[in-house]
Amino acid sequence: MTILTRILLLSLLLFPNAVFSETETFQAKDWDEKLGCVDCVFLSAGPKKFIDIPPSRDGADTCEAKSYRIAFILNEIYYSVAFDELHHQGVECSDIKITNSYFLNGFDVGEKFAKQNRITAIQFKRWYTWNVFSIEVEGVELVCTILEGGKIEINRVE
Repeated sequence: MTILTRILLLSLLLFPNAVFSETETFQAKDWDEKLGCVDCVFLSAGPKKFIDIPPSRDGADTCEAKSYRIAFILNEIYYSVAFDELHHQGVECSDIKITNSYFLNGFDVGEKFAKQNRITAIQFKRWYTWNVFSIEVEGVELVCTILEGGKIEINRVE
């Protein structure tokens, strides 16, 4: 089963009444800045995807997991989206390291999904899984799937 088929099946389970009218995959750029900049106006971390949960040793619960966090970055009056790939390990996955940071230009997304070819209004809706979340851009709901290598697939929900 291909990844696209899995995403489609997951989408149908999560959104039984939704129809995706447009789908676009974007390649985000590597980003040197970590999500702590002054222009970060929203930040949300998704749930963890556990990679390895070994048996408890000496009463310590160690684990290994992966997750993402996203941020809306304000540049003057336009928004862009940044996301960090996080690696969790150690006791209760408390040691968190940023493995990759990516930046998705709001003009690229706006050109495809917004009325003004840029994002002027954005709202986070919710996380569905460790790498799938939804946002609302100028009244249009978009379901975003973070893929490996800094790619993000965005589906417009009708």
